[in-house]
Amino acid sequence: MSVVIYIVLIGIAYAIGAILIQRKLTDPLKSIETQLLMQEKLKEIKTLAATDKEAYNQKQQEVSKMMMDNMKKQFKPMIVTFPLFLGVFYLLMPYLFSGFGSTTPAITLMSIPLTYSQFFILLIFIIGMVVSLSLSSRDKKIVKRRMAERNEQNNNNVNYSQ
Repeated sequence: MSVVIYIVLIGIAYAIGAILIQRKLTDPLKSIETQLLMQEKLKEIKTLAATDKEAYNQKQQEVSKMMMDNMKKQFKPMIVTFPLFLGVFYLLMPYLFSGFGSTTPAITLMSIPLTYSQFFILLIFIIGMVVSLSLSSRDKKIVKRRMAERNEQNNNNVNYSQ
């Protein structure tokens, strides 16, 4: 088989593996739910800005804490996936393909000359973006459905208690 086909297969395997690791180490549904809750709180903050400064400051602190927690959770998978990328890119690929580290273009993609390493990076970037965006879209739908069900259940509980 051609070197390009092997690079494509390794790139697909790496991109999907990195996404699976990311999803395993973080709870994407909880992250999206937190983002949606932050959006709601930001709307509340806008209404409080002109009227109640103390409540405004308190809500802002809540949102800041939520943002910091969410950012910390997003960095955790990078601790695993980035060294994995470095290992694949600098150890595995040059070992498997002698021309991988070359600066001479080896592939022409849409009339753009690329080296094997540039092609590999472009490939995992595109695959990662496509898969991540499709999973993110699916996750948002799931979270919105869950939140709507939860709100409906809360409304039913309020109606029963009255």
